[in-house]
Amino acid sequence: MKKINTLSFIALWCMLLTFSAQAFGQITLSESDFPSVGLTVVTDSVPYPAIMPGAHSNKPQSWDFSSLVKTYPRTIKFVSPSSTKYASAFPGATLADTTYGVSGYTFFILNGSGFFVAGNEQPVNFEYKSQDYVFESEVVFYPPFEQMPFPGKYSITTTGLSRASESYSEAIPTYSVTAERIASGITYWDTLDAFGTLKMPNKKTYDVLRRVHHELDNDTVYMYVQTILGGTWVPASITEFKKTQYSWYSNGLSFPLVQLNMDTTSSTVRSIVWDTTAPAPTGINDISNNYHVLVYPNPAKSEITFNTLENTAEQSLSVYDVTGRLLDKVTVKNNMVTLNTSTYSNGLYIYNLNEAGTGALLDQGKFIIQH
Repeated sequence: MKKINTLSFIALWCMLLTFSAQAFGQITLSESDFPSVGLTVVTDSVPYPAIMPGAHSNKPQSWDFSSLVKTYPRTIKFVSPSSTKYASAFPGATLADTTYGVSGYTFFILNGSGFFVAGNEQPVNFEYKSQDYVFESEVVFYPPFEQMPFPGKYSITTTGLSRASESYSEAIPTYSVTAERIASGITYWDTLDAFGTLKMPNKKTYDVLRRVHHELDNDTVYMYVQTILGGTWVPASITEFKKTQYSWYSNGLSFPLVQLNMDTTSSTVRSIVWDTTAPAPTGINDISNNYHVLVYPNPAKSEITFNTLENTAEQSLSVYDVTGRLLDKVTVKNNMVTLNTSTYSNGLYIYNLNEAGTGALLDQGKFIIQH
């Protein structure tokens, strides 16, 4: 019998591992799989559903969320931080999101190394002795806490500690307490702990990678008390809060398909949130979110082509960088246009396809430039 040498065996083993990962839908997450400026997502949620996330596993799993019924929809829009009045407090942020009907923003950092939460700011209203008070709640994390490292692959684990401090002037308007301050510490540990397929309420099945997020929040509330000897900060209360969240991601969708939020004991699902605007998967990550446009090559170098898949009227194509700055605007005729991208820097870009006459948004997507 012919012997197999050690190097041949190692090569064969690596080929088998590669085939196994591809056959069972193991995916890798990158910058292009996360939100960008201009993205609008409609989610829905159900409190205390009769669903459990299942255990972690090194074998492919199957999750079925097809029975979820729309109950509490909400619309989330991602914008450029510079378009908000809070931009100066988050100079490193590249993205902000806001929920329609809710004031304030959460700020994010998206780059080639990962997706991070930089903090949030919002106005807070409260009533005290029949008088209304409004103040700004600003939370800046030092350092920003990481939601996803890139490349995001099965079994990767990240840990960290982020701190924040927020102060409220006249938070408790009495003769003795004139301000309040909260010192927060967030300890987190995340693992990309499972992979497989997930069936959504749209009856479509996606290749997914699951992230489990564990978080321990410690908040200490201080009150600034005025006495005859002057003012001093006095600790008023200390609270501790535990959080566990499971999130399922798929390539090219920009937002988690499903998020399960557990109670503080991690034994019961407190709520489930899912993306109701998730498009059907095709296995080709060059196709945009609504599949009106074929974009190739993606990633691109010196040029990129946009081919509309529907025979519609004359269209307008706009290209933006991740800060929301308009770079190109061209007319699409005969269902195709090619852009010269030789002067574009490496990175992520967003495009909008609109009807030339009405301005109606037909499609929105992303592409990457890699010279």
